[in-house]
Amino acid sequence: MRSNVSLSGADVFVLLVLIALMVVAVFIVKGFFRKGNRPVKNTGGLVETDVQIDGMHCGMCEAHINDAIRKLDVSRVSSSYQTGKVIILAKHPVSAQDLHSVIDPLGYTIKTVEAR
Repeated sequence: MRSNVSLSGADVFVLLVLIALMVVAVFIVKGFFRKGNRPVKNTGGLVETDVQIDGMHCGMCEAHINDAIRKLDVSRVSSSYQTGKVIILAKHPVSAQDLHSVIDPLGYTIKTVEAR
């Protein structure tokens, strides 16, 4: 049995929107059930330490923070003044005390330190 169904432009648009919403819903549901509610990263056996810092306003602030943290014998450090977040990868967890010793003299404020 064959039927001739013609779809208007509006029908096609509605179908595409519904498909897009279904795809987004799948990603949201998958993200909800992830361990720790965050994507799993391959850090190569290194410990990730996330630091929230207040007072960064530009790329130079990022550079100052990164240079100071590199004194703590870390493998990698990356910071973002837009989010105020610093991500550190090291062979060992970086302690809040060590971070305060290198960041506080620069005039920035550490809000949180979380090793993962």
